[in-house]
Amino acid sequence: MIVALQSMAELEQALRGPAPVLIFKHSTACPISAAAYQAFQRFVAAHPAGARYYLVKVIEQRALSGEIARRLGVPHASPQALLWHRGGVRWHASHWAITEQSLAAALAGLRVGGRAPAAAPGARAAGTPTAGATSPARPATRWGGRPAAHQEALAGGRAPADATGRPEAGRGAPGGPGNWGASGAGG
Repeated sequence: MIVALQSMAELEQALRGPAPVLIFKHSTACPISAAAYQAFQRFVAAHPAGARYYLVKVIEQRALSGEIARRLGVPHASPQALLWHRGGVRWHASHWAITEQSLAAALAGLRVGGRAPAAAPGARAAGTPTAGATSPARPATRWGGRPAAHQEALAGGRAPADATGRPEAGRGAPGGPGNWGASGAGG
């Protein structure tokens, strides 16, 4: 069962106890987040007793989402999955690194060594240095499988360029077939 978090008091209650806690931060306006949320839901359905599962809708709960980033010490991203166990974040991932397989590997890592491994490209165990302003799940030169220049273009709302400097057809361009959301930032 996935429980929607509504307040910091609910978060603090969720983080108490010995069971692993998996929090999914979801943007209801982002297609990448929608795909990751579907993977999260399938994972929860297949592993109902694996952890306690929580959801935060980042647009509707913006202040709570920011407080989670502050309290857990992991820079905000959406979509984002955070695995809390025994007083700390043991693993987190964002964007396309959130898959049924990465979630399963993260929980399995808790059973094996008490600390979840980086389960997939882009996912990382807690304590791994973050890479500048990019998603903590990616090295500074990559984000969601795309070059840093692509990330910058998305952040600025411009259509990203391909290797020749021409706009990449339909990717990130407002109204294009690969539109990444109204903000152009994909979450």
